[in-house]
Amino acid sequence: MKIVSLVLLLIFTFGYSANAQDATVTMSMSEYEMVKARMDSLSSVIENNQVTIDSINNALRGQDSVIEQLRGQIRSISELHQGSDSIIVALKDSISFQSNEIISLRKEVAALDMVRLRYANGRLQLPYNQEKVNEAIELFNGISNVNLRNECSEVLSWLRQYRFYLLDVQELMQSLQSDNRRENKFEFDEWRSSALQSINQNRYIKDSQGHQFSIIYLDEILSIAKGRLTKATKPTVDFSDLIERLQL
Repeated sequence: MKIVSLVLLLIFTFGYSANAQDATVTMSMSEYEMVKARMDSLSSVIENNQVTIDSINNALRGQDSVIEQLRGQIRSISELHQGSDSIIVALKDSISFQSNEIISLRKEVAALDMVRLRYANGRLQLPYNQEKVNEAIELFNGISNVNLRNECSEVLSWLRQYRFYLLDVQELMQSLQSDNRRENKFEFDEWRSSALQSINQNRYIKDSQGHQFSIIYLDEILSIAKGRLTKATKPTVDFSDLIERLQL
């Protein structure tokens, strides 16, 4: 079945999981765009098949009534027994097949939900882009599984606050970079200690502690900054490249 094949390709290619925590993975820009293209294709197929799901459900209800009528005919007209019994078997087989089709379609919808979640969370791993963030918010809101959407609501919260926290971290990096003590060998140790304290007390660092999801892009930049400060033995710490990565 083409739909199932597409879902399996998505799952094995990008490592989807029913566990929401597995949605936090590294995603390159090329993977990000590829997932979006495939998700749009799958979404169209799922929407088209919703009509099939509805018709199958209606058929199942109608066929239950037909089976009961045939059973009544069997009891009242013995000569039709064998023929009616064969029809009942055929209808049962049809119901079983259609039920399996519904199960498959529901699995595809669930897979699409995970694609939407992974795409939305993937935006938190990439540089800030207002248009892309808005798109990710829209995709997250399109997750049909209410429990999954509630369980991973932090993703939506971080997307909405991405710009705010990015500007806050940007201001911090610029402040550390412009501090004259950074290049003064006599005051460097004092500056380094103060810089580490400033990072640890940063609003984003505090707000993201203990959360299942976070803005991974900012996590990486702050981690690099702390690593440079920790390893430095003389006035050589420079944050200009990190500040560049924080530009809107």
